[in-house]
Amino acid sequence: MSRFLSWFARLGPWRWAMAVAAVAGLGGGLLLAHEAAVAVVLHEHAGAHAQESEATSPSGRPGRLPPEVKYGWTATSPATHAGDQYQLVVTNGETPQTVYVRVMIMDHRNHNNIVVLQQRLELEAGEQRVLTAVNDYGTANHFQTAIGSETTDLTLEVSLTASDGERTAWFNQRAFMLRERD
Repeated sequence: MSRFLSWFARLGPWRWAMAVAAVAGLGGGLLLAHEAAVAVVLHEHAGAHAQESEATSPSGRPGRLPPEVKYGWTATSPATHAGDQYQLVVTNGETPQTVYVRVMIMDHRNHNNIVVLQQRLELEAGEQRVLTAVNDYGTANHFQTAIGSETTDLTLEVSLTASDGERTAWFNQRAFMLRERD
């Protein structure tokens, strides 16, 4: 036990606080991180509607989602490497809706996030869109996909293909964390 405490003491105040916060708030922190990811994705859409519905948080960043966005979806892929190709297939259900998509490459070790895809999609009933991106960054923890939608009637498919053409990952909407907006 004393070995652990001496290691913990060497972390320094900033890292110590981060470790305590991570352990103490893991469940709530994950939910907060999900909300923040969806908010970041969705506040940057263009048009007059954005100006009407966007509020500024104390940090000066826009923090409110457009009123029509009722659901937030987030998921991450496994690790990604230079040349990997990301593909998201979004298929709408029976009701036309606006869907907001943002995909980032996240490199936790270097504290670097790169937006590789950001789209506002106006989808008709049954319409399908294919969105793609290439990892020009290099080795990183994962692609993070965040989506905002008006309904849950979406089919989502994400695939990751290595530069040699081998599919390295695939998942659908069931792998996304889905949250309803309050």
